Amino acid sequence: MDKRAARKTGPDAVAMTDDPMNFSERFAARPAPDWLDWSTDAALDSVVELASQVFAMPFALVTITDADMLRVKASAGIDRGALALAGSLCDLTLTLGEVTVVANTAMNSRFEGFRLVPGGPPILFYAGIPLALEDGERLGTLCVLDIAPRDFDAAQQAQLTRIAGIVTALLRQARDARVAAILAEQLAQNERLLRAEAAAAAQYKKMYDRSSELARIGVWECDLRDNSLTWTDGVYDLFELPRGSVIDREETADLYLDGSRAEMERLRAEAIRTCGSFSIDVQIRTALGKERWMRLTADVECENGTAVRLFGSKQDITQEKEHWDRIRLTAECDPLTGLANRGVFQAAFADLREWEGGADPLAALLLIDLDGFKQVNDTYGHSAGDECLRQVASRLRRTYGQAMLVARIGGDEFAILVRAPCARGLIEARVMHLLNLLHQPVLWDGQTFTISASIGIAIPENPEFYDSSALFLQADAALYAAKKAGRNGYRVFTAADTEPLRAETILRSRA
Repeated sequence: MDKRAARKTGPDAVAMTDDPMNFSERFAARPAPDWLDWSTDAALDSVVELASQVFAMPFALVTITDADMLRVKASAGIDRGALALAGSLCDLTLTLGEVTVVANTAMNSRFEGFRLVPGGPPILFYAGIPLALEDGERLGTLCVLDIAPRDFDAAQQAQLTRIAGIVTALLRQARDARVAAILAEQLAQNERLLRAEAAAAAQYKKMYDRSSELARIGVWECDLRDNSLTWTDGVYDLFELPRGSVIDREETADLYLDGSRAEMERLRAEAIRTCGSFSIDVQIRTALGKERWMRLTADVECENGTAVRLFGSKQDITQEKEHWDRIRLTAECDPLTGLANRGVFQAAFADLREWEGGADPLAALLLIDLDGFKQVNDTYGHSAGDECLRQVASRLRRTYGQAMLVARIGGDEFAILVRAPCARGLIEARVMHLLNLLHQPVLWDGQTFTISASIGIAIPENPEFYDSSALFLQADAALYAAKKAGRNGYRVFTAADTEPLRAETILRSRA
């Protein structure tokens, strides 16, 4: 390669070799720092315009590295945009870390034909200098470019260095302003959080003080040196003991129901061991024999790593517990029949699919569809239909009281999850009994009418591991086959059948 591709015009210039990018270590660009703002910067644009005028160059740029890209932060002569970093003239400048001059890019195959914009004139001259912060981190470059070969002497290089100092100062100023703004926002946010927390704490204290007056709540403490107890009146009232009477821990612990006492004692021992705290809802039986739910909270006071005192609160949550139980019952039960609703069935069936030894395995899924129910509604009215569904639900409960789940999953559709182990013969015998029971007359408003049912049965090959979606499809296919065969009967789906979703024919039950 002709050595005239670039020439050394001063002490900081770079003489190009045959392969100008053959460096021992190439510059490793990082993502642009968070504080950089990519909006227009009038000050930087002015400095770049000055550089263009000082050197009588048509183009001048301030570029910032952003991973594998060069982003144009300020420019004169072209619009701002992004360029590839690897193999670029700025890449060379950043790698060498000093003023870099390429007098004629046409004399070097690597840069020959280089253009700032597609379709624009080729850039034949380049002079650039790295822009570095105090810690030496190179952010990017200041460079001037021309479409004609140029000389760039030592005085010009020194002038470029001085202009780069101005650019670097402006970048530092932008960084410091951005960091200051971020810190100011963080301080303001912290102040807002502190004010909000203070307001919340004040509100909580106000609510707690008020609730202590209105709710059945009391405060207690236990001296761990002798297990002596101190109660406020609210705790005495909760246990229905005379206020101010002498209390013994063992005697009061006996008022906890067995499961609640065991869990309370476990958490208490762990809190004492770790100097921690706990909260638990427990059942108690008061001194007068009333069963109540109580919320117990406890903290441990430690001295030199040793627990010396337990203290906390005890609150009667019986009404709250009953309230939530009613809400849960409303959400989970079909209001007409009292059976589990479709949502509960779907959730329970999905959970069984993930069985890992913590729940009973499944013997069978039964899908039940009433035959002739529409005629009951059409002939006797919806009140008769509702009574019919209630009596059907009652008969299902009588037959499958020990099942995992009995649910109403549609208007006249029901589902039963049969608990394993249960042999197939027993499953079918109980289904035959149910069909006969469902066919018995329904009495309503002095009138009687009869219905029947079609039942589809799916039996998993492995009661413990199965695909619930596939099992439901099998039971549904069996139900369809039972209805197609004439209704008032059942079918058991056989997975070994060669025809897809084919159900095994079973003799219809006798009415």
